[in-house]
Amino acid sequence: YYALEACPVDCIHWVSRAELQALEHATAESIFETGGEMAVPTTGIGEVADPWSLAYKFQKKIDWEKQVLSKKAKSSNKLN
Repeated sequence: YYALEACPVDCIHWVSRAELQALEHATAESIFETGGEMAVPTTGIGEVADPWSLAYKFQKKIDWEKQVLSKKAKSSNKLN
């Protein structure tokens, strides 16, 4: 709670557990791609990507994969 009050630019946001996991995955991928460095616009290290959009794309991919698996399971059950 203190961090929320102390942040001068409102850069700290509450997120759900699912959103947090997607953000952590997107951030970890970004760090891996830059050789262990966070992308920082003032230093020129890495491409600065919006972590929210990366997390959204990741979550959409996971949702799509779940739908595909669900459809495969349903069609498999119909055959049995």
